[in-house]
Formats: sequence, structure tokens, C-alpha cells
Amino acid sequence: MSMHAEQIFPFEEFELSDADFNWFAQKLRSSAGISLNDSKRNLLIGRLRPRIKALGLSTFAEYRSYLQKTPVQHPEWEKFINALTTNKTDWFREPAHFDYLLRKFIPRWRLSGRKHLNVWSVACSSGEEPYTLSILLKHHLFKDESFEILATDIDSTVLSRAKNGVYLRSRIEEQIPKEYRATSFSAGSGDIADWVRVRNVIRENVVFEQMNLLEIPDIYPRDFDVAFCRNVLIYFEQKNIESVVNQIWQHCAIGAMFAVGHSESLQSVKSPWQSAQPSVYLKSDNTTSRASITPFDK
Repeated sequence: MSMHAEQIFPFEEFELSDADFNWFAQKLRSSAGISLNDSKRNLLIGRLRPRIKALGLSTFAEYRSYLQKTPVQHPEWEKFINALTTNKTDWFREPAHFDYLLRKFIPRWRLSGRKHLNVWSVACSSGEEPYTLSILLKHHLFKDESFEILATDIDSTVLSRAKNGVYLRSRIEEQIPKEYRATSFSAGSGDIADWVRVRNVIRENVVFEQMNLLEIPDIYPRDFDVAFCRNVLIYFEQKNIESVVNQIWQHCAIGAMFAVGHSESLQSVKSPWQSAQPSVYLKSDNTTSRASITPFDK
């Protein structure tokens, strides 16, 4: 960057007023349900600086004014949300959920006589969660059983990365058990030797769609057998947590499994979900007790 450019964009000297911070935080809350308190001030500053630079603006106040004059359909609003969305994720993250899925849930699901499993990765980020689920189901379902995974996220940027299915080889080697690697990934060579791509046999069962959790479409299927919504509810206010959790319940089949992050709980949430183990819940018929959950509608 030239000296002239540094004078135009003095980012190290940027100041974010309380009024501007509160405005940005309110817009993020109303549009995506994500709450930012004052402890996230530096995060907001770091995430929005590139947008200010890209637009040729000089201050947060100018960016606020720009957004205020910009229609909500404009691509900049999507870029604003993308910039402030946290997308921390890993392969096989919180393995107790996958263990419950394979050891307890699927054997019970099989008792219904059904052969097709509908799965929803509600906040899929850059794809590690839905691809992990696809890897496991490809390896552990019977040959006459099938599955489909709907993977959704509000952030269009990470969805593009997820659809592409390309990841650093080092993360694959660190996070994925060896028995799954060869059949799930194709390794690059030469200039792309540090990268791998998810094989088509794993990708073919995953469908990616952009979706705002505060606006789950009514047209979405209502027969999901498994729903993972992990490490996203912690960013929501209580009323939005209850809305999201209950909407997901509406879109799941009787007997469905619902997993939230280990740091999350539905204990204080008004919801019909019934606890199965920490951070795992089941959907029962309203007339049944927790001990007598009847799995699935045939």
C-alpha cells in the first residue's frame, strides 16, 4: 500500500463511536438474530474495516451513512452480514454427537422400518459438519439405506467454500480418523499438494442452501430425522433462541434427534424438545412421556 493510500485509510487510527457500534449491532441483531455486546467491539472493528476500504470510505460513520441509504436488497447488506458472522468449525467437532447418532439414534430409527434418513445441518458454515455427517453415514448405513443432508447457512461466502469442497490437507490429517480419509478425499498434487477435495461420493448427498435462521421458510420439509444446530444459538437473544428451536421442531419428524453445541442448553428455553443426554434432544409425540418416546411416523 502506498503512503498516499495509508493517509486515506488510516485504519490504525479508526475510532468507532458508541452510536455507530450500537447501530451496527442493532442491524445485525434484527437481520440475522446475532447479538454483539461491547466485548465484541474490536471484532466488529476488524471485520468491517475491509468493507470500508473496499467502498473507498474513511470512517465507520461514513459506512453507517452508506448503509442507511442503501436498499436492503443491495449486495452490500449481505457482505455486511457475512463480515460479522462467526464461522469457527472443525471436522468431527464435538464427537459425542456423532457417537450418539451412530450408536443410539440410528438403531432406534431402523426399528421404524424406514430406509431413507433426512438430515439438516442448520448452520453448516464452510461445510465441515455436513461433510462429516455424510462421511459417517456413507460408512455406517446399510447398503439398502439412503440419506440426504440439507446444509444451510446465512453466510453466502462460506457456502461457496462449502460447495467447492476444497480443504487444507493438514486439517484433514489432524482432525479426521485415518480410516475415512482415502475414500472421502482426493489429494491434490504439484502446486495444490497442500489441498484435498471431498470426493463426489460424499458430496452427492449434500445440498447447500442459503437461509436466515430467523426466517426459516414454511416450504422447508417437515420430516427431518436429524437436525444439528450447534454453536450458533449462543449468539442469539433468548426470544430468538426459542423461535429458532421451536421452528426446527416443527420441521422434524416424531422421534427426531436434535443436537446443539456442548456450551448450549435448552434448559431455560420454552420448547417441546425432550432431553436425551447433554446437548442432545428428541422430538416426542406430545402425548408420550420422555421414557416412552415413539420413534418416527411410518
